[in-house]
Amino acid sequence: MRVIGEHVVSRPQARLGELADELTGRLLDIEGDDTDEMTLRTVFAWSVNALTPMPTRLFRGLGLFPGGAIGVEAAAAMLAVDVAGAERALDRLARAHLINHDTVRRYRMHDLLRRYAADRARAEEPAEQRQAALRRLLDWYLLTAVNAVTALEPNRAPVPDLPEPGAVTPMTFPSESAALRWCETERTNVLALVRSATVEGFHRHAWQTVDTVHEVFDRSGSQEDMREMLRIALDAATADGHALARVGTLINLGATYFTTHDYDRAGSLFAEASRLAEENGSAELQMVCRHNLASVHLRTGATATAIETFQEVLTDCRGTGNATGEAYTLYHLGDAHRQLGRYDQARLLYQQALAVWNRIGSLRGRSLNHVQLAGLSLDTGQPEIALDLVRVAIDLHDRVTDDTIRCDALTVSAEAHLRLGRHRDALADATLARVVGDELGDPLRQARALAVLAEALRAVGHHDNALSRGREALDLLDDTDDPQRVAIRERIAAHHVHEDR
Repeated sequence: MRVIGEHVVSRPQARLGELADELTGRLLDIEGDDTDEMTLRTVFAWSVNALTPMPTRLFRGLGLFPGGAIGVEAAAAMLAVDVAGAERALDRLARAHLINHDTVRRYRMHDLLRRYAADRARAEEPAEQRQAALRRLLDWYLLTAVNAVTALEPNRAPVPDLPEPGAVTPMTFPSESAALRWCETERTNVLALVRSATVEGFHRHAWQTVDTVHEVFDRSGSQEDMREMLRIALDAATADGHALARVGTLINLGATYFTTHDYDRAGSLFAEASRLAEENGSAELQMVCRHNLASVHLRTGATATAIETFQEVLTDCRGTGNATGEAYTLYHLGDAHRQLGRYDQARLLYQQALAVWNRIGSLRGRSLNHVQLAGLSLDTGQPEIALDLVRVAIDLHDRVTDDTIRCDALTVSAEAHLRLGRHRDALADATLARVVGDELGDPLRQARALAVLAEALRAVGHHDNALSRGREALDLLDDTDDPQRVAIRERIAAHHVHEDR
């Protein structure tokens, strides 16, 4: 009815009887098929056929767009026109009620209209034109993602063999927050585009896009979505015959398992990546694999082996001028010495890592380091200093948007408040840490937050609630094999939260 109404309004000189006769004729011209869908398609055709060529071409293209809502800039890339031209075409489609505003500069198409548009695209546009439009769209998303990640991590090297911009103008970002907003907004579109790229044979675009966004998408959201993208990327790299892409994707896939504490699977993927890197003569990727395998050793209790490997990697990073690798290695060496109770050495290493991250401008590195320095301050009985340090990470969250860091920071903050007798503040931070941990689906972080929450609840006299939170933490720890679970269990036991288990 809305489409019909728009058509009537657009022809003010026509008599309503004439318009009714025209519509009746179209509805009857469906070769005997009187289903609701065919009736709708006839009405859609009535509206689409009244469009000028540019909106018509865009309408067909949107039928082939694999994502949900599309932005003006992406539509311009698909059409190979400037942004102003794309905006005019989108506005015309919106006024014809063929698309809807999702936000101010983003548009969404109803599923039935999308099916109709896709059918018209396949019937009316040659295959090579459809492929060219998809290539431009994939180029635009890939190069825009590169710009977003560069704004967030200026020292991160882009994936190899990127396409030239050619007929597209990728977006640039004036700030980290703008880059993060784009990444968050486009996350589901990127997954849909990666799937479409592999189906249509654009294998290089698929793995390049995934390997570009991995570092940012890994900070929040579903790890399973990220794993799906990486599995697609791995198959795409194999189909593309790009050996180093396979290595990089194996490393990233291993990192997703490491994040969720599946160290066996992570270690296997890092080892496979290391073997392929050696076969293909990539010393840099071999170094990354050694670093990651050392991280697995550290998390699984082989601390001496981890320290030895990290020291070798640190020498290599400094020798090759790899500042990012140097900072991460110093940071993890700090973790290793802290794990062994060598607090002075750990603090020195964290401070050295922080100096490198400040030099290269890594906000995420600064956040990571401040959380660990705060935790170390708690280890050495300095809760006031811990609060000052952890506040830096919490204040940086809107610019970094790493939920794992935020969860850890809030848990440390809650514990510091607890030690200072600020039980209400501890309760607030622990409650929020638990919420973030739930969103991450990370049982270890959830349990750690719940353990502190249980202590805060007991401190304010809510003993039954404290007991329930402690039991909940213990149940979560049953779902992980991470060695860190032992310390959390002991903490809960020390406060008698599990007295009836």
